[in-house]
Amino acid sequence: MLKKRLALEAKPAWVTAVDGGPRRVNHASAAIGERVYLFGGYCSLDSTPYSDQATRSVSTIDVFCLDSKTMRWKKLRDKDGSDKVKNIVDRNSFKDTPYMRYGHAVTPYKDKVYLWGGRNDQYGPDADMFCYCTMKNSWEKVEWSGNRPFGRDGHTMNTWNDKIIIFGGFDAEYDTYSNDTHIFDIKEKSWSRVVTSGSAPRWRDFHTAVIIRDRLFIFGGRCDVFGTQQSARDYYDPSVKYLDLKSLKWSNQLDKVAPDAEQPIGRRSHAAFAYNEKMFIFGGYNQREKNHFNDLWCFDPETCIWYPIFPSGKNPSPRRRHTASCIGSKVLISGGTAPVEDRSRWLSDPVESEDEEIALKDLAETVLLDFDPTLKTFCLMEVMKNLAMLNSLDAPQLPKTLINELSDLTEDNEISCKRTNGERPRKKKNARPVLSYRIKDVPRSKG
Repeated sequence: MLKKRLALEAKPAWVTAVDGGPRRVNHASAAIGERVYLFGGYCSLDSTPYSDQATRSVSTIDVFCLDSKTMRWKKLRDKDGSDKVKNIVDRNSFKDTPYMRYGHAVTPYKDKVYLWGGRNDQYGPDADMFCYCTMKNSWEKVEWSGNRPFGRDGHTMNTWNDKIIIFGGFDAEYDTYSNDTHIFDIKEKSWSRVVTSGSAPRWRDFHTAVIIRDRLFIFGGRCDVFGTQQSARDYYDPSVKYLDLKSLKWSNQLDKVAPDAEQPIGRRSHAAFAYNEKMFIFGGYNQREKNHFNDLWCFDPETCIWYPIFPSGKNPSPRRRHTASCIGSKVLISGGTAPVEDRSRWLSDPVESEDEEIALKDLAETVLLDFDPTLKTFCLMEVMKNLAMLNSLDAPQLPKTLINELSDLTEDNEISCKRTNGERPRKKKNARPVLSYRIKDVPRSKG
């Protein structure tokens, strides 16, 4: 079968992978302006309430911010300079700030980010809606009316016309997978459960959803062969369905595609984003096949055809439970869990303990994918392949602006590695600049 290729304006490129960012899994992120905001999640060997070293205390959720231009992460702090995270034991003590959690979802709206759902191992799932103001670095618990859904995790959240569309997830009240659609009206602050027509997608969690031209596209996620109940007989639906948000009718986009058409394998815990009115997915995991993915696919709603995308540069490692945020032509992929071959260096994820063949590590790297790289970007990529050459005595002098850009693209952040966050080490006057090298497979340390 002849493989079709998608016509893109430029050949996309895996530009770089910068380590040392937040080491998080099942977190959530949203892009506003030139920045990516990351919320919560867990790491199997840090000091959060979800680690093996967990205490009985629970903290308010933490927030990290990535400058997409410099690839520098920072942890947001209160105006007095202290961390905006405090240990709180009583669930009722959480007033306007959500407690730390994983499996939640966020969506941007103007200069704010709305957060709903997720769980932690002490308090369980949460059904309160929270709003984070990026301008004030402050949280607010949103007042509400109407028919609010029960708390859940593994759902999706998307903004459309002053409304938030929530689909699927694992419903904590009934202990079942969900395929319900709920709408939160941001202006009216009201919840409603949507009565849809057509054949809705199967019940699922940890799927992805994007909105393109007033349509909510759903792909992937974990289902069960027996339906809504969880029986450890996973099913991964490879089809795409969309909900027309105006008519509230579900349609199966692949009905008119040839059965032998090329398409990605069904998966969960992948990441998806919309770019140029097309849906892209990256990574994910299929438990039945015991396979992690690092493939990049594009779904074109106009033709109902999937296209594999092969960017230039070095492919990221296979992973799941990561996030992807799109800013212009750039996509920032953060965190996640990746399989490793050397089991002696990494502990297995306890969630996947039934699979003794896979050892996992949590990632702290931020991957940059550019769909419209310039000639300058390709030149920087070539230079990064030969950084050692720049330190030789006979190497050509580069402008300071290029040295700074190369440092941003190669130097670790300090969130998970001991570095000066966002600041390059001070250099002696008139000294030749020395480029830092990205650390690979940094051994895990507590905290």
